[in-house]
Order: sequence, then C-alpha cells, then structure tokens
Amino acid sequence: MKITLHLRTALIAFVWLLVALSPLFSQVTHKIKAHITGLSSRSVIIQYSREGMFFYDTVKVHQSQFMHPIGETDGSIATLVLTTATQFSFWLESPLTSITGTLGSTPNLRCTGTPENDLLEVYRQQIERPYSLKKQGKSSAEADPIVLQEYKATRQFIEQHPATLTAAYLLYWQAVYDTTIYDQLEGLYAKLSPSVKASY
Repeated sequence: MKITLHLRTALIAFVWLLVALSPLFSQVTHKIKAHITGLSSRSVIIQYSREGMFFYDTVKVHQSQFMHPIGETDGSIATLVLTTATQFSFWLESPLTSITGTLGSTPNLRCTGTPENDLLEVYRQQIERPYSLKKQGKSSAEADPIVLQEYKATRQFIEQHPATLTAAYLLYWQAVYDTTIYDQLEGLYAKLSPSVKASY
C-alpha cells in the first residue's frame, strides 16, 4: 500500500514537472545550422530578443560547424556574432536555417532559401558588400560620403520592397544611424504594408 502511495505521489510529481517544463520544450522551434570556413573550433554568439529582453547564446563551434536550437524571437530575427566587426542577421522563417560562407579579411556569409532571407541576401549583394569594399582603406573623412551614398541606396531599396519584413528591418537601422532625415524615414514607414507594420 505504501509503495503504491509513493508511486502515485512520484507520478503526480513527474506530471507536474512535465507541465512546468513544457513551455521550455515548446520554445525550441528553430534550429540554426552553420558551416563557415575559417571559423575553426571556438565559440560564437547568437543574439536575439524575446518579449523585449535580450539574449546572448554562446555556441561552441567544432571544425567550422555548429547546430543550435532557438525559440521564437521578437520579429523572427536573430544575429550571429562572429567578431565585434562581423555580425550577420538572418530571419527565422523555417524550422531549419542554414548559414554558409567564409571568414577571412572580408567575411562572406550567406543565408538563403526563404523569401525574407533571399531578399536580405539581395540587399547584401547589391548594396552592403559593394559599399563595404568602397570604404576599405579609407579615412573617416573619405568614407563619410560613401556612407551617405549607401544610406541613400538603402532607402531606395526599402521603397522598392514595402511589403517585406526586410524593408522594416532596414528602415529601423536607418533610423538608428541617421536621425537627421526623420521626414524621409517617416515617409518610408508610411509606405510599408499594414501587415509589415503590424508584425515588426
């Protein structure tokens, strides 16, 4: 009788433990898989926010590869931090997100296969990488006009893709970088689709 009572108590405790832990299990909805040549074996950080709080997951890399589970994030976006100067944002649109590329003097990372990640890659190819190359080796004074050209090209890109989360993401960073063009940014925000405004 005592054994049955103890067993029943243990089972009840186990069920309550599962109930308590179930939110933790349900949070793991995405996996990030990366193969980045030159990364070797070290640690990287995956940065994201959830319900307004920032999280920094330290991930161990083995032979330039890693796999890491992650739950839902604010805006369905996360950032891979390789170095202070090399940060790579990507959308969590599918259960598995793959990042590939090389890490060198000029890192070249890619994340494609979903609509928003494909569009963000187009932005990187057309604007971010070309302007980064133009700024290399330049003094701050020499780079300033190039930066302004890059911002202008970015705003044109945003205007061309008003129904995408990528446009909202880029617009957010435009507002962070340059508050002197508030009217232009407000105009771009007004052109974003209602669904994008509601979700980002």
